[in-house]
Amino acid sequence: GMLHDLFTRGLDGNGKLRPTPTEAPELYKESELGLIPKEWEVKRLSECCKVPCSYGINAPAVDYDSKLPLYLRITDITEDGFYNKNGRKCVNALNSNQYSLNEDDIVFARTGATVGKTYLYNTEDGKLIYAPIRHASRLLFVSLLHS
Repeated sequence: GMLHDLFTRGLDGNGKLRPTPTEAPELYKESELGLIPKEWEVKRLSECCKVPCSYGINAPAVDYDSKLPLYLRITDITEDGFYNKNGRKCVNALNSNQYSLNEDDIVFARTGATVGKTYLYNTEDGKLIYAPIRHASRLLFVSLLHS
Protein backbone atom coordinates (compact mmCIF):
# COMPACT_ATOMS: atom_id res chain seq x y z
CA GLY A 1 0.00 0.00 0.00
CA MET A 2 0.83 3.66 0.29
CA LEU A 3 2.98 3.36 3.44
CA HIS A 4 5.01 0.54 1.91
CA ASP A 5 5.70 2.71 -1.13
CA LEU A 6 6.63 5.67 1.06
CA PHE A 7 9.07 3.61 3.15
CA THR A 8 10.65 1.79 0.22
CA ARG A 9 10.62 4.42 -2.54
CA GLY A 10 10.54 7.73 -0.69
CA LEU A 11 9.57 11.10 -2.09
CA ASP A 12 11.20 13.13 -4.82
CA GLY A 13 12.08 16.83 -4.56
CA ASN A 14 8.48 17.77 -5.37
CA GLY A 15 6.95 15.64 -2.60
CA LYS A 16 5.75 12.96 -5.03
CA LEU A 17 6.50 9.23 -4.77
CA ARG A 18 9.62 8.27 -6.70
CA PRO A 19 9.20 5.96 -9.68
CA THR A 20 9.43 2.26 -8.84
CA PRO A 21 12.80 0.46 -9.12
CA THR A 22 11.50 -1.19 -12.28
CA GLU A 23 10.67 2.21 -13.83
CA ALA A 24 13.90 3.93 -12.71
CA PRO A 25 16.52 1.43 -11.46
CA GLU A 26 19.20 4.15 -11.51
CA LEU A 27 17.52 5.81 -8.49
CA TYR A 28 18.03 2.75 -6.24
CA LYS A 29 20.79 0.67 -4.66
CA GLU A 30 20.96 -2.71 -2.93
CA SER A 31 21.15 -2.78 0.87
CA GLU A 32 20.72 -5.38 3.62
CA LEU A 33 17.05 -4.32 3.62
CA GLY A 34 16.63 -4.73 -0.12
CA LEU A 35 16.42 -1.96 -2.69
CA ILE A 36 16.43 1.56 -1.24
CA PRO A 37 16.85 5.02 -2.79
CA LYS A 38 20.53 5.82 -3.51
CA GLU A 39 20.52 8.79 -1.09
CA TRP A 40 19.35 6.69 1.87
CA GLU A 41 21.58 4.98 4.41
CA VAL A 42 20.77 1.99 6.60
CA LYS A 43 21.66 2.70 10.23
CA ARG A 44 20.88 1.33 13.65
CA LEU A 45 18.52 3.47 15.71
CA SER A 46 21.30 4.09 18.24
CA GLU A 47 23.41 5.67 15.48
CA CYS A 48 20.66 8.23 14.79
CA CYS A 49 20.42 9.54 18.36
CA LYS A 50 22.22 12.55 19.75
CA VAL A 51 22.47 10.82 23.15
CA PRO A 52 22.18 7.09 23.98
CA CYS A 53 18.80 5.37 23.99
CA SER A 54 17.53 4.29 27.39
CA TYR A 55 14.71 2.58 29.23
CA GLY A 56 12.41 4.27 31.70
CA ILE A 57 12.27 4.43 35.45
CA ASN A 58 11.40 1.22 37.26
CA ALA A 59 8.95 2.67 39.77
CA PRO A 60 5.27 2.08 40.49
CA ALA A 61 2.63 4.47 39.19
CA VAL A 62 0.79 6.38 41.93
CA ASP A 63 -2.50 8.25 41.87
CA TYR A 64 -2.46 11.70 40.29
CA ASP A 65 -1.00 14.42 42.50
CA SER A 66 -0.35 17.91 41.09
CA LYS A 67 2.89 18.06 43.13
CA LEU A 68 4.37 15.00 41.40
CA PRO A 69 5.54 14.53 37.81
CA LEU A 70 3.27 12.69 35.39
CA TYR A 71 4.13 9.11 34.52
CA LEU A 72 4.03 8.20 30.82
CA ARG A 73 3.12 4.56 30.29
CA ILE A 74 2.52 2.87 26.96
CA THR A 75 -1.20 2.75 27.84
CA ASP A 76 -1.17 6.57 27.95
CA ILE A 77 -0.28 6.79 24.27
CA THR A 78 -3.16 6.77 21.82
CA GLU A 79 -3.15 4.63 18.68
CA ASP A 80 -2.35 7.76 16.66
CA GLY A 81 0.64 8.67 18.86
CA PHE A 82 -0.71 11.33 21.20
CA TYR A 83 -0.62 11.56 25.00
CA ASN A 84 -3.96 10.57 26.53
CA LYS A 85 -4.55 12.66 29.66
CA ASN A 86 -7.44 10.49 30.87
CA GLY A 87 -6.51 8.32 33.85
CA ARG A 88 -3.22 10.12 34.43
CA LYS A 89 -0.82 8.64 36.95
CA CYS A 90 2.26 10.09 38.62
CA VAL A 91 5.58 8.78 39.84
CA ASN A 92 7.06 9.40 43.27
CA ALA A 93 10.73 8.46 43.10
CA LEU A 94 13.85 10.41 44.06
CA ASN A 95 15.60 9.74 40.73
CA SER A 96 12.59 10.48 38.50
CA ASN A 97 14.13 13.63 36.97
CA GLN A 98 16.73 11.59 35.09
CA TYR A 99 13.82 10.03 33.16
CA SER A 100 12.20 13.30 32.08
CA LEU A 101 11.38 13.67 28.42
CA ASN A 102 12.82 16.57 26.44
CA GLU A 103 11.74 18.24 23.22
CA ASP A 104 12.08 15.93 20.18
CA ASP A 105 12.34 12.78 22.34
CA ILE A 106 10.52 9.71 21.10
CA VAL A 107 9.32 6.78 23.20
CA PHE A 108 8.14 3.51 21.75
CA ALA A 109 6.88 0.15 22.91
CA ARG A 110 9.56 -2.50 22.60
CA THR A 111 7.56 -5.62 23.50
CA GLY A 112 4.06 -7.02 23.69
CA ALA A 113 0.92 -6.38 21.69
CA THR A 114 1.74 -2.68 21.30
CA VAL A 115 5.30 -3.13 19.99
CA GLY A 116 6.20 -0.18 17.77
CA LYS A 117 3.63 2.18 19.28
CA THR A 118 5.31 5.61 19.42
CA TYR A 119 4.96 9.05 20.94
CA LEU A 120 6.90 12.20 20.00
CA TYR A 121 7.13 14.26 23.19
CA ASN A 122 5.13 17.48 23.08
CA THR A 123 6.17 20.00 25.74
CA GLU A 124 2.53 21.14 25.94
CA ASP A 125 1.76 17.76 27.55
CA GLY A 126 3.71 18.86 30.64
CA LYS A 127 6.66 17.25 32.37
CA LEU A 128 6.54 13.51 31.70
CA ILE A 129 8.60 10.75 33.28
CA TYR A 130 8.71 7.69 31.05
CA ALA A 131 8.04 4.17 32.23
CA PRO A 132 10.17 1.17 31.14
CA ILE A 133 9.43 1.63 27.45
CA ARG A 134 12.16 2.31 24.92
CA HIS A 135 13.29 5.94 24.75
CA ALA A 136 15.24 7.43 21.87
CA SER A 137 16.69 10.78 22.79
CA ARG A 138 16.39 13.61 20.35
CA LEU A 139 16.53 11.56 17.22
CA LEU A 140 18.40 13.14 14.38
CA PHE A 141 15.76 12.16 11.83
CA VAL A 142 13.08 13.91 13.90
CA SER A 143 15.10 17.10 13.69
CA LEU A 144 15.41 16.58 9.96
CA LEU A 145 11.64 16.19 9.66
CA HIS A 146 11.18 19.57 11.36
CA SER A 147 13.61 21.40 9.06
